[in-house]
Amino acid sequence: MSPHTLVESPHVLLLADAPVVAPGSPAEALLAGLIGRKALGLAQLQQHGLPVPPAGAITTAAYAAMLGPLEGDTAAALLTAPLPEGLETAIGLLYEQLGRGKVAVRSSGAAEDLAGASFAGMYESYLDVDGEAAVIAAVRRCWASAWTERVATYAERQGIAQRDLAMGVVIQRLVPADAAGVMFTLDPTTGREDALRVEAVHGLGEALVQGTAQPDGYVIRRRDGRALDVTLVAERPVLEASQLEALAALGRQAQAFYGCPQDVEFAFAAGKLWLLQSRPITTVNFTGIEGEWTTADFKDGGVSASVCSPYMWSLYDSIWQVTMPTYLRQIKLLRHHDPVLWGRVFYGRPYWNCGEVKRALHRVPGFNERTFDRDLGIEGAYEGDGTVIPTTPWTILGALPTLFALGVAYDERLAQNAAFKQAFEGIAERYAADPAGLPREALAARYRQLVREDYFVTESAYFYTIYNTSNAKLDFKVELDKVNEGLEQPLSYLELLSGLQDLSHLRPLRDLWTLAGAAPRDLVLNTPAEQLQGVLSAQAPAFWDRLAGFLFKYRHHAMAELDITQPRWDEDPVFVLRTLQSYVATYAPERDPSRSSERQFQVYLDELRRAEGVFKGKDPLTRLVAYGNLKGVEDGFFAKLHRCRQYAWWREEMRDLSSRMYALIRRETLAVARVLTHEGTLERVDDIWFLRFAEVIDLLAGGDVRALVAERREYNAGWTRFENPNELGSRFKQGGPAFPAEGALVGIGCSPGRVKARVRVVSAIGEAHKLEPGEVLVTKFTDPGWTPLFSSLAAVVTETGGVLSHAAVIAREYGIPAVLAVPGATQRLRDGQWVLVDGQAGTVTLVEDEA
Repeated sequence: MSPHTLVESPHVLLLADAPVVAPGSPAEALLAGLIGRKALGLAQLQQHGLPVPPAGAITTAAYAAMLGPLEGDTAAALLTAPLPEGLETAIGLLYEQLGRGKVAVRSSGAAEDLAGASFAGMYESYLDVDGEAAVIAAVRRCWASAWTERVATYAERQGIAQRDLAMGVVIQRLVPADAAGVMFTLDPTTGREDALRVEAVHGLGEALVQGTAQPDGYVIRRRDGRALDVTLVAERPVLEASQLEALAALGRQAQAFYGCPQDVEFAFAAGKLWLLQSRPITTVNFTGIEGEWTTADFKDGGVSASVCSPYMWSLYDSIWQVTMPTYLRQIKLLRHHDPVLWGRVFYGRPYWNCGEVKRALHRVPGFNERTFDRDLGIEGAYEGDGTVIPTTPWTILGALPTLFALGVAYDERLAQNAAFKQAFEGIAERYAADPAGLPREALAARYRQLVREDYFVTESAYFYTIYNTSNAKLDFKVELDKVNEGLEQPLSYLELLSGLQDLSHLRPLRDLWTLAGAAPRDLVLNTPAEQLQGVLSAQAPAFWDRLAGFLFKYRHHAMAELDITQPRWDEDPVFVLRTLQSYVATYAPERDPSRSSERQFQVYLDELRRAEGVFKGKDPLTRLVAYGNLKGVEDGFFAKLHRCRQYAWWREEMRDLSSRMYALIRRETLAVARVLTHEGTLERVDDIWFLRFAEVIDLLAGGDVRALVAERREYNAGWTRFENPNELGSRFKQGGPAFPAEGALVGIGCSPGRVKARVRVVSAIGEAHKLEPGEVLVTKFTDPGWTPLFSSLAAVVTETGGVLSHAAVIAREYGIPAVLAVPGATQRLRDGQWVLVDGQAGTVTLVEDEA
C-alpha cells in the first residue's frame, strides 16, 4: 500500500506525508488537533531534516470514533471494545509501511506539551512492541492512559473535560539503542543558556524515563559540546566526547527550529544519533544567574522588546557601557573604577545591571529599593522595602557632593541638548547623498564616521538625558510627597506632568490628522492599504504628493524603531496608510490631536494653580516650622516641577534625534551590506545584522564571517518564541506573573482618568489592525511606533513601563487613562471583556458589561 493511500485514510497518517506547518503558525493547531502534539513535533522535525526515525500516527478521529459509543468504565472498555470499522486494517497498513519489526508506540495528546497545560508524563508509551496484534494492543493502552485518575485530576484543574482530550498515537520504528537519554537545551536547574544538561544510560532510554536506572550526567557547552561537568555511574562513560559534540549540535538545531528551549529524547545506534522526541521545557529555575539584571526600559519599546540582533546590541552596548558609569561618576555616586559589565544579553535579549546601579544609589539619603523597583515595573522578591537608606544628618552630609554635582549636571545637559539639537541638522546633512552612489572607499570612510563618531555623540546625549530625567522625576516626587502629607485632596502627580507642548512624537500624528481631513474619503476607505499608494498616486496625485511629503519628513519612524532590522516608514508605508484609513474613518474636528494637547495643557494649568493655592494658604510661621525657612519648599517644589517637565519634554526630543540617527545607520549599513554581498563576502544582505558594528568595519578590509553569521542566526532563532523573565537573579520573583484570581489587576497609574470599555489584547504591533476605536489596548509593551494608534484608544494597559515611559507620556497628552506594569495583563484579560481602567489608582477591574 502506498503512502498516498494512507494519507487518504481518516485513521492513519505517515508523518513524512503530513502537511508542512511552521511552529507558531495557525495551521499548527489544526494539525495538532488531527494527530496530537507529539506526532506534530516529530512530523515537523522530520520535515526539517533532523534525524527522526520513520513514524506514523493514529489520528484523533480514530480515538473519537472509538470513544463515541463507550459508557461506564471507559479505560477498561478502550482495551476490549471493537475497533471502528477499517481501523485495524489501517493500523496494519501503517505498520507495514514502517517495515514491521519492533516499534515504539507513544501517546500523542492534542493538549500535550502546551505552555499552560503540559500533561507531561501523564500518558503512556511502549517500546519493543513487535507484531501487528501487539501494536493494536499498545494503541489501546495509550488510549486508556487518558482515563487514569491523575489525568482526570489534572484536566479538571485545567478546566478541560476528560472526554474533550483528543488523543492521537505515534507508531515509530524502534531504534536499537546502544545509548539513549534526554537533553535540556537550557539548564533548567540554573537558567544558564550556555550550558546544556544531558542524562544518558546504556541501551533504551525507557529505564531513564521511568526512573529505574541511574544515568550518567553531563553539563556540556552549547557552542561545541565540550563537557563542563560530568557525573558517572560507572568507570566507563555512557557517552564519548564526539557524541556530546553531536548532541550539542542537535540541541541547537532543535531549539532554533522551535524558537524556544527544548527537552529532547535521543538515542545512539551503531554510531548514528537519532532524535526521538522534542518538546518545550516547561519549568526553569533562573536563580542560578548571578547578580541582578532587568529588561526594564529596555523592553518597553526598546532593544529587549524581542530577540535583538547582534548589530543593534553592539550599538546600544557601546553607549550603555560608557555613559552609565560616566554619569554615576559625574554625580559622585560611583567612586571605584572596578570593571563592571553594565549590560549583557540573556536568551537573545539585552538586560542591564540594576544591581550595580542600586549599589551606587545606596549613597543617596532616602533611597528606597521598593520605590525604585516599583517606578520601573520591577517585581522584587525581597521583604518589605528592601534596602532603605535613612535620611540623617550624616547621610545628608555625605550626599552633599552628589546634590551639588547633580544640579550642575541638570543645567549642563539642558544647555548641551539645546546646542546639539541645532548641530544635529549638520550631522544629518553629511549623509544626505545616497550611499549607493558612493565609491567603495568613500562609503567605507563615511560609514566609519557615522557609527564610531556621530552615532556616539547623538546617542550618548540621549542616554544622559534619560538618566537626568529619571533623577529629576525622583527629585520632584520627593517634594510632592512632602506637600501631599497634610492635604485632604493630594496634588496629582500625573496631572502636573500632563500637557507637555509640541512633543516630537505627536508631530506626525498632528500632520497625519490634517491629511486625513483632506483625504479623498471613499478612495482611501475602499482601497486595501497594501494597494493604496498606487491607487492614490494614479487617481489623487495632488493628495499623494502631500502624503509622500509626510512620509519623507517622518521617514525615520518605524513600527519598531529600536529594531534596526525593521523597515522605516519611507521603505514600507503600509502601517502609515492603515493608520490614515483609521483617521479618515473616525475623522471629527473634536478629535484633532492639537485640541487634545490644548485640553491636557489646561489640565496641567488647573492643577498647577491648585498647587500655588496650597502654598498661598501657609502662613510664614507654619512655613518656618515645617520647612526650615520662610519660603518653605515653594521654590524647590515649583523649580523641580519645571525641571521634571523640561526633562520629560527633552527626553522625547532627544529620542526623536536618536530615531533619526538609527534610520541613517540602517540606510548606510544596508548600502555596505549590498557591496559586501556583491563582492561575495556576505551571502545575504541581512547577514550584516548578525555582525557587531565593529566587525562590519573590520570586514570592509576583508575576512570570512560566514560561520560566525550562521552561529548567530541559529542562536537568535532559538529564542524567538521564548518568554524570557523580565528580571533575573535570586532577589526577583520567579514562576510567572503574580495576579489575583479575583478583584482588580494592579499596576502603576501613569495617566489619570477612569474609563469603562471593551478589551482588545494585541500581542505585537503587527496585529494593531485588530483594534477598534474606543477599545482598551492590552499588550505587553509599546514602542514609539504605536504612537499613531493612541488617538483612537479608550485606555492603555501594558505589562511593562513606568510614569515617564513613552506610553505614559503619550497617553497623558491624549488624556486617556494608562495603567502600566500590570503583571499578567495579557493572560488575565481577553478580547471582548469589559473593564474599568483607573489611570490614577493604577487598577483594571473586570465589569459585567458596558452598563
